[in-house]
Amino acid sequence: MSAITARRTSPRRTPRVGGRLERALGYDGVIARLLLGAFDWFTVSASFLAALVPLVTFTTLVGWQLTHLALWLGALTLLPLYSALEALLAAGAVLLEGSVRPGRAYWVAFAKATRRRWWAGLIPSAAVLLLGYDLAIVGTGAGALLAGSVVLVVGGILAIALASTAPVGEAGAHPLAQVAEAAYRIVRRPHVALTWPLLAGAILVASSLPVVGGMLWLFGPALFGVAAQVCNRALGFAPAVPGSDRAEAHS
Repeated sequence: MSAITARRTSPRRTPRVGGRLERALGYDGVIARLLLGAFDWFTVSASFLAALVPLVTFTTLVGWQLTHLALWLGALTLLPLYSALEALLAAGAVLLEGSVRPGRAYWVAFAKATRRRWWAGLIPSAAVLLLGYDLAIVGTGAGALLAGSVVLVVGGILAIALASTAPVGEAGAHPLAQVAEAAYRIVRRPHVALTWPLLAGAILVASSLPVVGGMLWLFGPALFGVAAQVCNRALGFAPAVPGSDRAEAHS
């Protein structure tokens, strides 16, 4: 009787085990989806780091020096930074929603930001020039370094605010109107703006850790884009879906 029972139950167990292995190891299985998701995050991070190639090249070959040529060359290398930041937040939204091809979304957003908000790329360059000439004229004292750090942080927050409001901003609006809108949102929700440098600082500190630091350099930018989108949506800085009821409530 036990032999008959074993014969009846054994064919049923084999397909179950095989089905579980197929779901786990198949082309559309759990492991494959995890690997594809990790590759999407890596693609977004690598795309953002590609925009930093001019800056890294300048820092390696020339270096930051208190001369006119070095300051202006360094400012020029920062021109693609805003477009890369806006594209990073757009790709972060794609990753957060689980959509496909976030790398393509990054470069589409990069092209749109370069075409529509080319003037926003002057913000980090102007902040670096102001800091450089301040250090050259005043000196490298504690007060000058503190003032320069404040300028960099404020410029970075304003750039992220512009990038966060880009999906709902009017493409043909005057640059000053867009800057005023971003500043107004910062004043209304300053706690959201303060989370951005904290997120960036936490990722940079974690990237300096011995074992996992190198890996975070490859996934850190995408992590920042997703984390910034989570904070913006959860705390009401920018609408989750442009044109929705939630978007109208936040506008």
